[in-house]
Amino acid sequence: MGATSVGSACPDIAYAGAALSGSQTYYWRIKFWDAAGGEGDWSSGSASFAMSAQDPWVWTNPTPTGYALRSVSFPSELVGYAVGNYGTILMTTDHGSVRCMRGSKVVGDKEASTSLRYKYGRNLKVDEKNAVFVKTPSDFKLPRTSVTTNYILAKEDYYFVYPTDFHRYLSQYRDSFQHGGISMEEMILPIVKLEAK
Repeated sequence: MGATSVGSACPDIAYAGAALSGSQTYYWRIKFWDAAGGEGDWSSGSASFAMSAQDPWVWTNPTPTGYALRSVSFPSELVGYAVGNYGTILMTTDHGSVRCMRGSKVVGDKEASTSLRYKYGRNLKVDEKNAVFVKTPSDFKLPRTSVTTNYILAKEDYYFVYPTDFHRYLSQYRDSFQHGGISMEEMILPIVKLEAK
């Protein structure tokens, strides 16, 4: 591991322990040493993550590479790499954007989120032909901050516009590229496979 300055993240810490098994929750803490070798205390709190029932780095059907993946890294929120046996390298990037062509009027309170292709908040209303309405967020593994929190996800090439200055924002965002919602561009992740020769 390289040196890390105070207040910055250390990007090159890799887990080197025993293989993790599925259906388990794992807890971790951190400890630092200074340049002179002085050992600090363990962090006061711990963080955790849960493994799925299946090892997340084993391919399921169809098998894109046939080789086990050994390490996964996301150096930024837009790019990810997986490295496997026999020089296999997979790279993925952000899933893309949707060219928004049709506006759909949405009504909600002042606390609703401002995204153009998905919204969450209390008492959201939209034409259900243009959006998926999520009344029970837990069914979709989404957080619920209150009993009246719901979500709407734009379908196809729709985007959401509030009634205030509706025509102004309708024309401002028409023919723009936006993230979120439900469309093939949001569901399919691009992957490049590189293999050693």
